[in-house]
Amino acid sequence: MSYDFHGTWDPQTNHHSALFDSPSDPSTGDQKFYNSNDAIEAFLTRGVPAAKLNIGIGFYGRGWTNLPNVNNGLYQSGSAAPGTYEAGNEDYKVLKDRPGTIYTDANARATWKYDGNTFWSYDTPAMVTEKMGYVKAQNLGGAFFWEFSGDDAQGTLVNTISNGLK
Repeated sequence: MSYDFHGTWDPQTNHHSALFDSPSDPSTGDQKFYNSNDAIEAFLTRGVPAAKLNIGIGFYGRGWTNLPNVNNGLYQSGSAAPGTYEAGNEDYKVLKDRPGTIYTDANARATWKYDGNTFWSYDTPAMVTEKMGYVKAQNLGGAFFWEFSGDDAQGTLVNTISNGLK
C-alpha cells in the first residue's frame, strides 16, 4: 500500500501519499521512509520482483484544520478536518471542488490543497499521471486504488490510471 503514510493520527500535517521523501519532512525514525519509493525499494532490495509490485492510489485525502497560515499549511499542527464519513478523511470527488490552492512538494512529489486554515493531502490527476510514469519507469506490475466511490462521476482518477499505464 502506498497511501495513508500520514493522517490525523499525526500531530502535524504531512503527505498522505508522497512518491519520494523530502529533506524538509520533520518526521523521525521509520517515518522518514513513509513514501512510495522507499516502500518499493524495500521490497526490491529483498528480492521481490518489480513485476509483482503495484503502486496504490487513494481516491481520498487526509486533512487537518485550525492551522496557522505558515508554509501553506505543510508540517503545521492542527486537528482533524471535518469529513463526510469521518474526521480527517474525505473523497477526491469532494476535495477537487473545495476552495483553496493546490501545491506540489517538488521533492516529495505530493500534492495538497490549503485554504489558509484547512489542509488536505490527496492525489490530483497530475500526480496520478506522474505516479503511473514511475510505475512504468520501475517496471512495476501496475496500480490499484481504494476505492471507486471516492472518484468523481466522470471517473477522472480511474481513467488517469488507465491512460497512464498504456
